[in-house]
Amino acid sequence: MCLTVAAVAWPHSLSVPAFRDDGDVIANGSADGGNAAFIALKNTTGDALTIYIVYIQPDNQGQTVPQAAVPFTLQPKQQITWRPVQSDPIEGAGRAVPDTLAGSAPVGSIQIIWIGGPDMKDAVVGRYVELSPRGDMAHVLR
Repeated sequence: MCLTVAAVAWPHSLSVPAFRDDGDVIANGSADGGNAAFIALKNTTGDALTIYIVYIQPDNQGQTVPQAAVPFTLQPKQQITWRPVQSDPIEGAGRAVPDTLAGSAPVGSIQIIWIGGPDMKDAVVGRYVELSPRGDMAHVLR
């Protein structure tokens, strides 16, 4: 008797529970006139990963609406940082990560999803950083 076990793949995710990105581009270390949100991700594996970003934002009636998932590729051991609303030159390679839809609210939440077996649970690590004229903060994404 031969027993075959198929590899099971399922989604893994990190969450940005709340972001605010309503500031201008970064000048002198801060976003003039508002907050600058930065999401940083690192692929900890030796393989390229397809990452899906789902922005969840309020519409004009205040209802929470998830946008369609947008994919991008995170190369082996690559780390990127991007702003979810404002395209900012300081993002560097992160400018290739899709932003929220034009005209969307500068607030919301984000789901970061990748597919893989149980060994891929920690394949992507991340953090959220918010720069503000009132002070800066950061936290690890879970």
